[in-house]
Amino acid sequence: YELAYKLDPKSEVLKELLINKYILSQKYKQAIVLIKGNNKIEQLSDEDKRAISELYLKMEQYSKSAEILESINNITLNENRTLGFIYERLNKDEKAIEYYSAYFKENPRSLKMAIRIAELYSKMEEYDKAESLYVSLERQFDDKSIIINGLGAIKLLKKDTASAIKFFKTALLLDSTSTRAITNIAQIYISQEDYPKAIKYYEKLVKDNYVSKFYNKKTLALLYYYNKQYLEAEKILTSLLTENIDDHELHFYLGLVFSENDKIDLAEIELRKALTLKDDYSDAWIHLCYLILKKKNWDSALECAKKFRYKMPKVGASWRLYGYALNISKQYKEAIYILKKALNFDQNDPSVWFELGSAYERTGNYKKAAAAFKKVLSINPEDAAAANYLGYMWAEQNKNLDSAEILLEMAL
Repeated sequence: YELAYKLDPKSEVLKELLINKYILSQKYKQAIVLIKGNNKIEQLSDEDKRAISELYLKMEQYSKSAEILESINNITLNENRTLGFIYERLNKDEKAIEYYSAYFKENPRSLKMAIRIAELYSKMEEYDKAESLYVSLERQFDDKSIIINGLGAIKLLKKDTASAIKFFKTALLLDSTSTRAITNIAQIYISQEDYPKAIKYYEKLVKDNYVSKFYNKKTLALLYYYNKQYLEAEKILTSLLTENIDDHELHFYLGLVFSENDKIDLAEIELRKALTLKDDYSDAWIHLCYLILKKKNWDSALECAKKFRYKMPKVGASWRLYGYALNISKQYKEAIYILKKALNFDQNDPSVWFELGSAYERTGNYKKAAAAFKKVLSINPEDAAAANYLGYMWAEQNKNLDSAEILLEMAL
């Protein structure tokens, strides 16, 4: 086609064929050059501008796409929607609302578009405008569940959780299959760490076979885990793994469940599987090392922590865990060196300061040990372990006895 068009560049038929071939081959730049020719954008017909704008949209060059589309004389209904979409992608929410509103004005029965406008108002924290729009929609549309759910979302953004739950439950009464309402209620209960209530709603999502069933079942398994319903969590995760054997998160979660259910060997197998699938999975490294420590296999734990630090040297937890393992192995001088490195990542990590205090105390550097434990208590005044360690250390040394007594009583 390119050769044919070179021989006959005035052929509109060949030009159209070649443009279509470029588009099908995703050669959008070549298509734009051919459509544009030697003309400037403002010299093109509206039809050509639309074609070029669409190609820039396919190339995700949103600003150019919008600029060309806005230069068209008579923007169509769907082009208003397209411009709204483009400006939303550009995070220019006011412009997005402007074009979405133009679309909604011409198509006032589009509840989906009205909801999108309200959501953008909410995103911009213009809650009164969003709420006003939802209230007007409630009078216009029969599908009130989605509108009531939107009002609940605004209450939630305003941190009025009690009112939000009431709206979501009302939406659920109007439509018992409203996944938005069910999920919103469940998420509120999760944020409140009220796992039994969250479980009730996620069980409904799974039972009623809604979309995103895999995600919902995975979340339900985690909720069972947090609620100490380990057998239920194990059953779901094992079932999900039969069809998703390469999902590292499922192996990780199953490892956590086995660990809490004292199936230590099985837990270790699952955590190692997670790391085989994703060797930079820091949470899996951390839990695996602690699991091996739980088995009191100090050498293996130290080797695990060492591998973690080697694999992920830019993660503070890898240095912290290695320092902890060195402390357990009574390699206190090495632990001090490593724990100081860990502080480069977070100067206010109380667990690092605690381990550092312990290592200093074991090496007889009581002054630095006291300073480290005081640092823990400055970060967390109610840290019983640090208060106990510092109080006991002073009591043993027969010094600062009044302060030691206060610390030990606080720890008790």
